[in-house]
Amino acid sequence: MLCAGFVAGLGRSLLALAEPKQNPANTAFDGEEFRLPLDGSAAAEIDRLIAMLGSPRFVEREEASIQLWEIGIPAFAKLREAYQATQDFEVRSRIEAIVREVFMDSLVSFGFLGIQQNTQFTPGPENDARIPRGHVGIMLQNVFPDTGAARAGLQRGDIVLAVDGQLFSADGVRAVDEFGTRIRERGPRGRLRLRVLRGNRDFEVVATLTRPKGLVVRQGMLGRVNIADVLYKAEWQFNVWWAKHFQTSEEAAPQ
Repeated sequence: MLCAGFVAGLGRSLLALAEPKQNPANTAFDGEEFRLPLDGSAAAEIDRLIAMLGSPRFVEREEASIQLWEIGIPAFAKLREAYQATQDFEVRSRIEAIVREVFMDSLVSFGFLGIQQNTQFTPGPENDARIPRGHVGIMLQNVFPDTGAARAGLQRGDIVLAVDGQLFSADGVRAVDEFGTRIRERGPRGRLRLRVLRGNRDFEVVATLTRPKGLVVRQGMLGRVNIADVLYKAEWQFNVWWAKHFQTSEEAAPQ
């Protein structure tokens, strides 16, 4: 659903990572996450999306999964009810995937857009008249599938000119760092409004960030943070928490 086999390698030219942050619900995942208040309209919307997880149409199941992921922790109580009330394998698999993503995002919070930047060439006004004097753009060397960048429609060769209305500085190296900083400030499920130049077009897209996973996070260190170790610990915490709060006694019993 939300997973991707990301290309290996770390570095600012490939992705921007953030230091772990406190999870957005300010909960230690001790049971309080199931008691977050919901108004009537929010509860009804979550019920509607959960019902769509069993839709015969793949597109509807995918859309519902993404929207529930974006709602995040407030949907946990209803997702648990639905998980324990159904034996539908598809629905159960999707609920577990959604909850896992939200849980991991909340503990790890490494922001990931899903691009490879061209650090050797940062075009300026001498290359493209649409780039204001005193600024440069960030050219995308690659866009990885099933990431926030890909879902936003970004393509290889696009030039990112501004983030949330703010242009990059004139220095190419500094501009690359600025872009990474903007991503780090958001973290998973954060949104970036990007101004993009493509051919004769000048347009804006909104990209929702994820966190890196798969091979890419196992290649090295970010400062003093061993990314693989952080994710391993979070995965272990999730498995313990999931068994306690979602699995029935029959499922949790040893075979």
